Amino acid sequence: MRIVSGAVINTGTIKATNTVVAINGSYTESGHLVADPATLLFNNVLINNSGYWVGNANDSFFVGGTFENRSLQNTLWNTRDASLILNGAGTQNLYLAGADLGALYSGYTNNFAWGDFTLSSGVSTHLWDGNANPGAALYVGLFDLGGGLSQLSSITSDFNIYYDPTLAGNSYLEGKTFALNGTGFLEPATVPIPPAVWLFGSGLLGLVGIARRKVRTA
Repeated sequence: MRIVSGAVINTGTIKATNTVVAINGSYTESGHLVADPATLLFNNVLINNSGYWVGNANDSFFVGGTFENRSLQNTLWNTRDASLILNGAGTQNLYLAGADLGALYSGYTNNFAWGDFTLSSGVSTHLWDGNANPGAALYVGLFDLGGGLSQLSSITSDFNIYYDPTLAGNSYLEGKTFALNGTGFLEPATVPIPPAVWLFGSGLLGLVGIARRKVRTA
C-alpha cells in the first residue's frame, strides 16, 4: 500500500497500476485519474469541471468523506464497470454529475455511471446536483446496501438512482421502485428488448395483417 499524506491537487495525469493507494488529505481533480487496476482510498474529493476518472471492473474507489463531482467531461469519464464505495461515518454528501435520461439503459452511456455502488452499513448519504447542467441522476449496475433494505431510509435525494434489475446481486430489490427521502426514487432501468424479439414481434403482426386481409376478401 502507498500512503499519501496531506492534500493532493492533480492537474495532469495520475495512473495507479496494480496497487492500493490511500490519500489521507483532501483530493482535488483538475486533470484525470486512471486506475489500471487499483484500489484507491480517499477522504474528501472535489472533481472540477475539467477533471475525470477512468476505471474498470477490477477498480475500487473508496470515499470516506464528501464526494463532490462537478465534472463536465461525460465523454471522457468512464467508471461504468468500476466500484464506488462510501465507507465513512455519519452522513456523506454525494454530488452527482450525471444527467437524468430516464430509466433507460442508454442513461449508462457517457453519463458518469458506476458498475457497483455500495453504501456501507451505518452510513447515510445526501445526494446533490454537482455541476452546472441542471438536473442530476446516478446510474449504477449493482446497488449494494450494507445495512439491507432498511438503509434506504438513510438516503436523502431529490434525484433518481437507477439500477440494473438483471444483475443477480440486485435480486433483493425484486425489480421494484423505492421512494427515497426527498422527491427522488431508486428505480430499475428498463431492460432493452433484443432486436431478434422485435423482428419476431413485427413478423407476427405482419402475419396477423395478412390473415385479416384474407378473411375480408374471402
